[in-house]
Amino acid sequence: MVRRDNAPILSLPVPIFSLLLSLALFVAAFAVAPLGQASNPTRTLHGTTLANSSGVPGYLEVGSDGSMYSFSTPNLGGMGGKPLNQPIVGMAATPNGLGYWEVASDGGIFTFGAAAFYGSMGGQSIPAPVVAMASTLVTSLVAPGATGYDISNWQCGGYPPQAPLYVVEVTGWPYSQTTPTQCLQSEVSWGGPQTQFYIFMGDVNPIPSGAPVAPSCPSGLTSIDCSGWQNGYSQAAYAYNISQNAAVHSSVWWLDVETSANSWSSSQSENYQAILGAMAALKSRGILVGVYSTYKQWPEIAGTGSALPSGTPIWVADWNTSNPSAACGQAIPFGGGFLAQVQTLPTNFDNDVSC
Repeated sequence: MVRRDNAPILSLPVPIFSLLLSLALFVAAFAVAPLGQASNPTRTLHGTTLANSSGVPGYLEVGSDGSMYSFSTPNLGGMGGKPLNQPIVGMAATPNGLGYWEVASDGGIFTFGAAAFYGSMGGQSIPAPVVAMASTLVTSLVAPGATGYDISNWQCGGYPPQAPLYVVEVTGWPYSQTTPTQCLQSEVSWGGPQTQFYIFMGDVNPIPSGAPVAPSCPSGLTSIDCSGWQNGYSQAAYAYNISQNAAVHSSVWWLDVETSANSWSSSQSENYQAILGAMAALKSRGILVGVYSTYKQWPEIAGTGSALPSGTPIWVADWNTSNPSAACGQAIPFGGGFLAQVQTLPTNFDNDVSC
């Protein structure tokens, strides 16, 4: 999105998506013919539906020790025979049926097959034991075809008409509260509870004093790439703290990844790690994180072949169309993410459509 002042170029749309839940269900509740049962009837069992790779429906049972029992579906292993701090109390399959998670009563998560790890409550203080879990597949937070707007800090007070899809800016430059607190509160009040947030990303060094301290880098990173990861983590945490201090909240945040003078390092791998670090910071706070960019700018910033984590929603800027009904079909994805929203030709405001 192009800024309409002399500040750096930036624009974001926020995909607003609907959650499709794959619930962890007791096997007894399945409305299907029995496929068998575990031979040990004394074991506490919990189950979930799981489609195998051939598309044939089946299910799994999991014991309190983490042992897995499969019926007409692949058994990808379990925690049976391995040390556990607390017993397993539930499981859930990935939406594509190629993996699953086990969860312990202390919130610890164990992954198998294609299931990815997104964090857990294991090792943290929780008021009551975990008793179940569910897997989710995010496609859109609003109905496909729904339209709306994204607004920047410089548009405070001049809002477009109410619409189902809204995204507002928290920071318009790394480590810079370009949206005053009262303005941010006003924008969120205008957008309502479905409002999404975005931050303008970069890899500006060094990390300012007083900025949130990033944790240790993932193993295997070079010192330069580690610097990028920690930089991204800190600036995302900085933006998150702004929202907390303003008492505004959103479960969906976008990273605005676009070319702009002096906002990125000359090292594409360092930039890529900065993006991953920012995602890690927000995910650790229970936030769904997406990326806004274009198929041209993404490789220029992050490098050719750099891939986003599996399941990352993307918001594509495509100003070649003013027709929302055609935007999702012609937008070119980037980074391997799934297309959730498209920013179309702006009028007085940036226009967006959910895909």
